[in-house]
Amino acid sequence: MRRAALAMFLAGTAALAAAPQQQPQATFRSGVDLVAVDVSAVDRTGKPVDDLKPEDFVLKVDGKPRRLSSAEFINLRRTDDGIDPERAKFSTNQGLKPGRLILIVIDEGNIHKGNGRNVIAAATKFIDGLSASDRVSVEFVPGTGPLVGFTANHRLVKEMLMNGVGKMVEAEVTRRVGLVEAFTFVREGPESRVYLEMIDRECLGGRNTTTNLEQCKTELANRARLLYQTSRAQAANSLLSLRAIIQRLAASSTTQKTLVLMTEGIAIDRDAADLAWVAPLTSMAQVNLYALQIDGSFTDASMSSQSPTHYADHDLYKEGLDRLTGEARGLVLPVAVNASSAFARLDLELSGYYLLSFEPDLVDRDGKAHDISVKVNRPGVTVRARPQFAVAPPAADKTIDEQLIDALKNPLPVSDVGLKVTTFTFRDDETKRLKVLVSTEIDRSFNPSGDFALGCLMTDAGGSLVGSQFEKALAVPSKDDEGRPQRYTGAFVVDPGIYSVKIAVVDPKGRAGSIERTFNAKLESAGQLRLGELMLAEIVGRSARPSVDGRINADTLMAYAEVYSDAAAALQGATLSIEIGKTENDPAVERAALKFSDRKFEGKRTAEGAVPIAMLPAGDYIARAVATIDGKTVGQVTRPFTVTHAEASAPAPGPAPTSTIGAATAPGERITFASKIDDFDRDAVLSPRVVSFFVDRMNIVGQPQLPAGLAPSIQAAKAGRFVELQQALATAPAHPATFFLAGIAKMAQGDLPAAEASLKETLRASPEFFPAAFYLGASYAATGRDADAVAIWQTALITDAGAPFVYTLLGDAMMRLRKTADAIGLLREAAILWPDVDDVTMRFGTALAQGGQSADALKVLGPYLEKHAADQDRLMLAMRLLYEARSAGRPIDSVENDRAKFNRYFDAYARTNGPQLALAKQWKAIIDR
Repeated sequence: MRRAALAMFLAGTAALAAAPQQQPQATFRSGVDLVAVDVSAVDRTGKPVDDLKPEDFVLKVDGKPRRLSSAEFINLRRTDDGIDPERAKFSTNQGLKPGRLILIVIDEGNIHKGNGRNVIAAATKFIDGLSASDRVSVEFVPGTGPLVGFTANHRLVKEMLMNGVGKMVEAEVTRRVGLVEAFTFVREGPESRVYLEMIDRECLGGRNTTTNLEQCKTELANRARLLYQTSRAQAANSLLSLRAIIQRLAASSTTQKTLVLMTEGIAIDRDAADLAWVAPLTSMAQVNLYALQIDGSFTDASMSSQSPTHYADHDLYKEGLDRLTGEARGLVLPVAVNASSAFARLDLELSGYYLLSFEPDLVDRDGKAHDISVKVNRPGVTVRARPQFAVAPPAADKTIDEQLIDALKNPLPVSDVGLKVTTFTFRDDETKRLKVLVSTEIDRSFNPSGDFALGCLMTDAGGSLVGSQFEKALAVPSKDDEGRPQRYTGAFVVDPGIYSVKIAVVDPKGRAGSIERTFNAKLESAGQLRLGELMLAEIVGRSARPSVDGRINADTLMAYAEVYSDAAAALQGATLSIEIGKTENDPAVERAALKFSDRKFEGKRTAEGAVPIAMLPAGDYIARAVATIDGKTVGQVTRPFTVTHAEASAPAPGPAPTSTIGAATAPGERITFASKIDDFDRDAVLSPRVVSFFVDRMNIVGQPQLPAGLAPSIQAAKAGRFVELQQALATAPAHPATFFLAGIAKMAQGDLPAAEASLKETLRASPEFFPAAFYLGASYAATGRDADAVAIWQTALITDAGAPFVYTLLGDAMMRLRKTADAIGLLREAAILWPDVDDVTMRFGTALAQGGQSADALKVLGPYLEKHAADQDRLMLAMRLLYEARSAGRPIDSVENDRAKFNRYFDAYARTNGPQLALAKQWKAIIDR
């Protein structure tokens, strides 16, 4: 009877998608007593200041001071989500960290053709660092709508972003007329000083291609008008698209949103009407707007020369962005050499803000815009606030279905009612497509016996609606179930692909809950077979109840699986078994055969089985449904679960266990140990050997030859005589190498900001000057900015036989940032290039250990330690890896061989009187057992 329970449960889901639904009509009243104003308060670095109190703020409405009722800091700092992706088979709205809504808008109409690739690459890395609770959307403008709506599927957003590059091709006229000149000419006419200077330069200065002066003047005026009109049209298109986006955001939800505009700039004229809509609309939509201004200096391959007013043009573009972002509680972040630093500043800015609450006057509630100003009585704090706000009159009561729609539209989870949701994918018998079961658990703690209105939406990867289901009044199943979590199951038939399911519930008192889950609907290939997802359940009374969150509080685990094939012989000869292990590949601690049902299906068989788990300790496990044909394993599907039955069990009385080490180092427990990763040493890159290496490579292809006048500076630099270098540079000729050598001299003096400025100037003049890129990364690392150092050092990698130090410095920075996978890949390449360089070998082994690849790490470190038996840090690292393997019951080689290696390293460590010898002795006691 029990083995048929799950099959009967599945059979009951066949008609769920087609069931007629009705909408509930109860009402929910909400009132607003205070007005909340969002403001940013940051220090000089962009870090939010989180300890301000109401009395620290001065808020004025229409010039009149208002008393603040509260000043709440909303902390959105990114932290470790604490979720193992391999175990995230369900989603919940409980215990979530605050999430953010971030819309990335690529202004293709104001980015030169092909430009911005480095910024988009940096944006993908920025997305990689977001919390799992953050929702991201991406849109190109001018365009027809979002490529993908707000989603937690960050991988999809990155794929969409990589399609974005600039499309603006600057008119040929800009070779002769600058944008600022065009704007001035249109404003002031042909009598303006600027126009006369243009005539002098273009028509009288030898650049005139016509024989007629008047013809040249007319052509120049026409070019200026055309450039002005083209620029204004581009600006109008971008602003129109932005306005449509923000209007759409205003209609979606009242949640805080951040719009990140990636653009080279928007040329906005002095007409204030261009931006009159920004402040009231962004306030209503709760949007704050940041602009990443991409440097278009050296990107337009179609241009033979720059605009004659290039730098002034850039300032005009920035002025427009400053005005735009200033109306929407944001700022402009310039992007020149290092796009990652701009995103790092953005990430810092988005890590928190204040909600200031004050009681409005009656006149404030007239729905009109009112001027507002916010200041802080603390030096060094910058406040960014919207210049205007509007308070709508009190809203009318909302029905439950309106509340339900609001919860479904809100991109972030609503958590008044606890929800858990998971999905199971099988094959639909009728259509041969995929059937996705959506299983939801609803917390009834605050609504023990009342009804819930429920809505369920499924969308595809592009955000298009695939299907929906609604319940007018989801009642408690029985009186005995009052107050207990309630299950709801829906079903959708779909094609293979990435989907998101959104569940929302509302009770008659207005309490709401919502949760979204993104999943990949597919069948698992297993040779000639295909497998549906593994469903786990526990026995409750006489029935099996599928688990939503994987927590099993029972002595028996039920499993259900489906197998499909068009090959009748393979399907008939297949067997399925269920195995329990600690990981997907660990030996099974429990195993049982799954019994196939006698029911006949076309190209399909179903199987169920039970596994005893009463003797398993509480903890996390992996269930594996293993498929075999003729005794040969052809594939498996897995699902994580957690045994909870032992949580309430007290330990049996008896003597305490004895151990030669404390509880902190009990067998099987991972020791918290950080192997030494070298700090950045500025003197190392200023040694004559390293400086000479890069100075000898200053002849960059495509750049002018090094002038003879640089010889004294070059000689001083290569000899490490930096004071003499500084003196020689005073009379050195202008050349990118001059800026580069000045940067080295400033770094040697410890003036890192000046060094950074000189090195950036080198790269502006010669973007391919890789020695400057290397030392700019060094200046970043010297000030603790490892992320910026990594970003630019990756552009300066070379495989010259004398340059392993470039790889080791970059590897150290990656490991300090815990970018272990990147460090392993980099150092593996270095180990191939320089197999006999011990600095490379040592770091490669350390990175492998940091990445959990213990066997490979020991294989690399073994030969190194034979030559460097006094390296205490690496000896301790090798002993730790062997100890952890033994404690976990998974020796690297064999117990005997691992013991011999450990004792050899221990003896070497003891001879050096290592600082952690006492800990090593405790490990040795376990190893020697």
